[in-house]
Amino acid sequence: MKILLINSVLGIGSTGRIVESLYNFFKGEGHDVKVAYGRNRCEKVPGEDQFCFYSKLNVYSHALLSRCSDKAGLAYSKKATKKLIKFIDEFNPDVVNLHNLHGYYLNVPMLLKYLGQKNIKCVFTLHDSWLFTGHCACFYYNKCDGYQTGCKACKYKNVYPKSIACNRAEKNLALKKELLDGIKNKSFICPSKWLKNFAEKSILAGEKIEVVYNAIDYDIFNPSAANYFDKRLLPKTKYILCVANYWTEEKGLYKVIELSKHLKEGLKIVMIGYLNNKSLLNDNIVYVEHTNDARELAFFYANAECFFNPTLEDNFPTVNIEALACGTPVILFKGCSGGEEIVDDCVGKIIDSDVDLTNLYKTINNIKMNVFGMSEVIKKLCNNEFFLDEYKRICCN
Repeated sequence: MKILLINSVLGIGSTGRIVESLYNFFKGEGHDVKVAYGRNRCEKVPGEDQFCFYSKLNVYSHALLSRCSDKAGLAYSKKATKKLIKFIDEFNPDVVNLHNLHGYYLNVPMLLKYLGQKNIKCVFTLHDSWLFTGHCACFYYNKCDGYQTGCKACKYKNVYPKSIACNRAEKNLALKKELLDGIKNKSFICPSKWLKNFAEKSILAGEKIEVVYNAIDYDIFNPSAANYFDKRLLPKTKYILCVANYWTEEKGLYKVIELSKHLKEGLKIVMIGYLNNKSLLNDNIVYVEHTNDARELAFFYANAECFFNPTLEDNFPTVNIEALACGTPVILFKGCSGGEEIVDDCVGKIIDSDVDLTNLYKTINNIKMNVFGMSEVIKKLCNNEFFLDEYKRICCN
């Protein structure tokens, strides 16, 4: 079969790594596979199998115009998308697996109308809720249910993808429904039951939606990762690990800062991820701006006392399963993500988001670790072989 994968990035971030792993799997199965993406050329994928239609001018202009019009993904990047459609026309795929379509790199109406007209089988992987809302990629944090009733009178145009002027949420949602209705041969994948529950109440109600948990590379993320590098690179004290791509209020930034102010002597927080306001940092936080090195991340996981994921909204945090696979217990907030679908009292704790964080260390000490049980749970639910076989079943049948 000819399989095309589309995403905003390739080889970096959780979605970029997922797309890279799918490319490698389908290629190994003997399929003809191509990857089209917005930015970040990946050296691990042969040049002839990847198509990057990125330009800085395109992304910046798309983002700027979207700020003024509230049409992110729905009106701009026409030239780039024409290049993509030409590429698809020449490749003539049997199936297209679409991942993140937002990110200021793509004209979604042009692409979806083309795919619908060509009657190409489309499998949409929902890493967030952008495809079934009129504006935002994440709505749970704001307790918004507008996506169920047409996104009328949207109150959250300041949420990514931010709009400072217009509010077109209702029209945007109607357009997305029209575009999706125009594709007859389609199905959807959610990486968690948590997200599927929302999707089934949206414009996707009645569509075929399957849950396939994201998987990780156990050759990298495992307890032996504690010895990947010289441990002198770590803090001299015990530490709680917190990881995000970008630290925002929704990702629990202020929960981390609050916790850092109440740590006992001999304990620090290692905080990994981009942070705009570094003045929030204090002496109890060891800050690592970012890492795209999976082994380095595994090294930090495996040596941590626990992994604290303070996210207040996330589909299925891959960081949770990476930490667990490294033998590190996870603490996360109740009801805020699909992460609790794999966390039980053997491998961590689920706590209320309004809990007093001054006593969190007591919670850490009370976690009764069962590393063998943890490993078995993760391997069963987030098994790479199962993950890939499920994508094969959905995409290739």
